[in-house]
Amino acid sequence: MPRASIAPANWGHGRVSRKSSDIHDRVRILRSRAEIEELRDFWNSCQSWRDADVDYYQLIIDLYPEAIRPHAIVVYEDRSPKALLLGRLEEKPLSFGIGYLRFRTNKKYILTFIHGGVVGDLTDYDAACLVESIRSSLREGEAEVACFESLDVNGALFRRSVAASGLLTRRLLIGSRHYVMNLGEGKKTFLESISSNERNNHKRRTRKLFDAYHGKIRIECFREPGETERLMRDAEIVASKSYQRGLGVGFHNTALNCSRFVFEATRGWLRGYVLYIQDSPAAYWIGSVYGGTFYSGYMAYDPAHARTAPVTYLAIEVLKELSASAPESVTKVDFGGGEAEYKARFGNHSWMETMIFIFAPRFRGWCLHVLWLTVLAIKFAGKMSLQRTNVFFRLRQYWRGRVTPT
Repeated sequence: MPRASIAPANWGHGRVSRKSSDIHDRVRILRSRAEIEELRDFWNSCQSWRDADVDYYQLIIDLYPEAIRPHAIVVYEDRSPKALLLGRLEEKPLSFGIGYLRFRTNKKYILTFIHGGVVGDLTDYDAACLVESIRSSLREGEAEVACFESLDVNGALFRRSVAASGLLTRRLLIGSRHYVMNLGEGKKTFLESISSNERNNHKRRTRKLFDAYHGKIRIECFREPGETERLMRDAEIVASKSYQRGLGVGFHNTALNCSRFVFEATRGWLRGYVLYIQDSPAAYWIGSVYGGTFYSGYMAYDPAHARTAPVTYLAIEVLKELSASAPESVTKVDFGGGEAEYKARFGNHSWMETMIFIFAPRFRGWCLHVLWLTVLAIKFAGKMSLQRTNVFFRLRQYWRGRVTPT
């Protein structure tokens, strides 16, 4: 019987060498809604992440035009499901980024595995089985590339994915920190948990904001299905002026976002905070509460009010409100991936994450792999150079200023 080729992790876990039939007996791929429903009870019993919620997972597949079908891989042990890796088959351009610059290929079939898509307990051997299942799907032509949107660099799945992608990929990968804030640590309120300097800054910021606009400041929280239309309308007013819009990212008033917000509001998850200055929207922070965690989604402000730092004022006021409800409902704030000053300032726990690709062992896959390595090499060299010259922050600020709509 031929043996499966599973590359060693290369740092402390040793080689996993099992028969190919053993590995494939341990995994099953769910490619339809009916197959997902068969495992709904197990799925619900062991997941606590919003994006891994079985109904939310299926909603995104239904809403996203590029999504073709589910691709959820189940790991079994003694004929019982043990863990899930959640993904979907998509047809879309492959996007590579160097800073704020984006490069896109023509449309490819991509197996996209979602952020936080591991449900259940995962051992190193389980991770090896999952990666071998993905490689098998790529060999059989289901897709041209597999993409992990964000993997914890200390996790078994990352180690096995890197082993499958090649040593050079591992050397060039650049990650970013994922920040969370545990509320009520040591039975402290949010304001008690931050530095006295930060508290004083917030007091001065509040006085400056209220003095500048004669006290005409208010924050509204949108959370009901009937409030989503107004939330989206007012958020769009701010988003259209933000630097994120110039980059083509962040919030957009689309039918897709509307459907998602209505879905979240119907289940009591939605939290859309909007800061109004003189009755006009000036900043927003939109997220959702699920399983005791507030998941940050969109944040932006109107640059016309930049001198009074409205989005920082809004963020602290929201965190104060969430902290006050911590014992009953919200115990953690997940700021999401990506580097941002406010995330580092308020987050009290973090870990490194990175995006990683596994390419099909065919000519097109090899070409895409070479392109990916080229992009990684440019990013790696550029970031090292900018960090040595200490201009990374100033360059980012300059670029954001260039793309902000006027």
